[in-house]
Amino acid sequence: MNSRVPVAIFLGVAAYLALLAIGYYFAQVAFPGVPAPWPVWYSVSRHILEALGAVAPGFVGGWVAGRSGIAIGAAIGVLSALATPLAVSLSWMGMPPPSSIISLVVALGVGGVITGAVSGAAGHLLRVRAVAP
Repeated sequence: MNSRVPVAIFLGVAAYLALLAIGYYFAQVAFPGVPAPWPVWYSVSRHILEALGAVAPGFVGGWVAGRSGIAIGAAIGVLSALATPLAVSLSWMGMPPPSSIISLVVALGVGGVITGAVSGAAGHLLRVRAVAP
């Protein structure tokens, strides 16, 4: 196995968790116990962070690994899905109900595999193109 693969997967999951934390921080600032209407800056930044959270982890993994971008991105998607309940439990929201953890992990895992594989392939391709003569 390429020695960059574990580093690539770690960096991809770390990127996902960082973007997840930023999203929760923004939500805390935007909603200090106040119901809708939501601030415009939060509505805009939420969509940007969700897009980055979907594609950045796999892209980073595919770029760093330098090979097997699809597999690396998919692995990052699965590991990120598994890490999400723990990350959420450490946030201001607290632990999700046990009955919803399985459906949360499955839904995030399926979406993570799809977006992770595509963005991992893109990161790998861009790295190959960037270093090619």
